[in-house]
Amino acid sequence: MALPMNLRSDLAKLTDAELAARLEDAWDKYDTNEKRTLAGWVFSPIVRTRGPIRHPRAYRFMAALRGGSGSWLDLLFAGAMIGRKTEGFLRSDPGADRHLNICEIQDISDELERRIAINKKKKQ
Repeated sequence: MALPMNLRSDLAKLTDAELAARLEDAWDKYDTNEKRTLAGWVFSPIVRTRGPIRHPRAYRFMAALRGGSGSWLDLLFAGAMIGRKTEGFLRSDPGADRHLNICEIQDISDELERRIAINKKKKQ
């Protein structure tokens, strides 16, 4: 299995307080989405995985691709949805919104774990 490619340098640049605020905001968005989807009755098969590329554009691509037949039109549509400006459109779908929120939470958690590991190495 290939190691994931983490392209979230934006999170590495944040202070601990800013990262904590982003995590809290992501959980708030997730909770709001759960209430909006009638206590989680919307099933999204890609919620459990972020894929090998850790970047918001990759997450938007997967969110747009979900549920498609895999045709070239689906790929073209998903490719058009990777921009930041289209995120609002994707978030109007509860399943895609859930996927994007979970990916953000997992990325922030990964960054926190990375910082904890670095701090442990410094203390040794």
